[in-house]
Formats: sequence, structure tokens, C-alpha cells
Amino acid sequence: MTLHTAWSVAAEWAKAWAPEVSCEVEMPNIANITAPISMIAHGRSGTSLFMNILRAHPDVVTVGETAPMLFGSFQAMERVRGTIRPDPEVGGREKHNERCGKAVRAMFLASFPDKGEPRWMQKPINAPYAMGLLKGVRQYRHKAAWYWNALNTTFPDSTNLTILRHPYDVVLSSSEYWGVPTKRAWDGVVNMARILNHPASDVRFAVSHARLVSEPDAEVSRILSYLDLTPHPGCFKATERVYVPKRQATRIPKTKMQDHVARAFSRKTDWSRMDMSKFRNRERDILVALWARFGETLTF
Repeated sequence: MTLHTAWSVAAEWAKAWAPEVSCEVEMPNIANITAPISMIAHGRSGTSLFMNILRAHPDVVTVGETAPMLFGSFQAMERVRGTIRPDPEVGGREKHNERCGKAVRAMFLASFPDKGEPRWMQKPINAPYAMGLLKGVRQYRHKAAWYWNALNTTFPDSTNLTILRHPYDVVLSSSEYWGVPTKRAWDGVVNMARILNHPASDVRFAVSHARLVSEPDAEVSRILSYLDLTPHPGCFKATERVYVPKRQATRIPKTKMQDHVARAFSRKTDWSRMDMSKFRNRERDILVALWARFGETLTF
């Protein structure tokens, strides 16, 4: 089944079972399915704010957090290598990696219809889920290599970005939001840095969380320029509302959080209440190297 056929089948199913849903949809489509804008970062670092900025742009559609779809489907296809018939379009076992990517793209095409915007954006940010699929792989560099193989094979033309927020702030926010121990949150932040620092990583642009809060117009302009998107008022307005650190909480105006804004949402005054006894210096070095990769300075 070709990608076009897969999409046609999904559209016909939608017409039959949900006739009130418009099927005049082209997004993602065959022309742009390989080229999303992908935000690759740790949760609670500002990825939702970034997504809302792009969601406000008329030329972009956002599809949300896609890690389980992307990596789960890719690994599921890997597991059936040699047990299903060859793909006449892709080839046999020697081309199975490409076939895995093709299957994931077909799922995206069938799952995210929209109205024809030329660009689309995803957040495959749940790295712990992705790495948890590799039960027999012990070294993290091998896990990171698999992560990039799955992402790059599926979306070879993806524009990959990240966002930098001080790791201690991310740890505190993650620990409170998900109710996990500080050390577990720290490990997640460090492991995401390992993924972003991996030789296979082609992330060349990092959004600054601090500047999004303190200098939002300038930082939004920088983002749009990098993505070759025309400036749009809605993108700048998106920074006027922020997320609060509780599940199911709605966004609130930044004007009601003046103290947070003044500190660029830094949690520095709370750092001392963290148990950092198991935070290793070599792990801090990994994070410092990540920031330096994008011309930013990180201090602890």
C-alpha cells in the first residue's frame, strides 16, 4: 500500500463513519510528510510555549506530542523484520529500516488531517518512553543512535530544534509536575542532553527559554527567521500567556505573574531545597557542553 493509498483509505473511512468531518484535508501530505518542524527537548523546558507560538502562525499546523507514535511504531515494525512479506516498493530485509520509516509516515498521514498549511510541527519529547523500548540495550550512546536513526529515517527532511532552560529549573518543575524524585528528573534532563549531543544529532538551533520570557518579541522574531516563516502577530501574542506548573491548569496572563517574569521564570531561590548529592560533575559537564554547542553559557 502506498502512502497515497493509505491516506485515501483513511479519508474514505472518515467519510463513511464521520460524515460531518470535512475530508478536504492535505496536512500532513505526501509533499511535506518528511519535513516537520521537530522540537526535541525535555518536558517542562518551554516546549508547549514554543508550540503555541507556531500554532498561532497561519502557515503551520501542530500535531502535539508524538514520541509514542513515532518511536513505538518504528520499533514495532523493526520487530516484524523477516516475519512479514517483503514490500515491493521498498525492498526486502536489507531495506527494512526504510520500511519502518515508511510505516510511521503512513500513520501520521492517516492520523493528522488538516486544512492544507504548508508546514507542520511535532513534539517527540518523551525520550524516557522511547529509550524504554530498548530493553536489551545498556549503553546510552547506542540508545541515542537508535533514537536518531528512527527520527531521521522517518523524517529525513525534518528541521530539528531544541529549547534551553536552566537544568535546575527543569528538574524542579518536572519533579513537581510529574511527582517524580529529583534524581529521576535530573537523569532525564542529562539523558536528553546526551541525545542532543550525540554525533548523529543535527539540531543546530536552540530557543532560549529565558529570552522568551524576558525578551519575547526578539526571541520570537529569531525563531520565525530561522524557520523561514513570515512574522505574524499571533505568534508574538502567544507569549503573553504562560503555563503554570500543575496538571490540567490553564494558561494565565504573564501580567499576573510579574515576579516570575522578572526572574525569567527562574527557580533559583528554590535550588537549595533540592538534594543534589547525586548530581555528578561529569553530568553537569554534559549540560554545559550542550549549551556551548548553541553559543550559550550555562553556570551552576
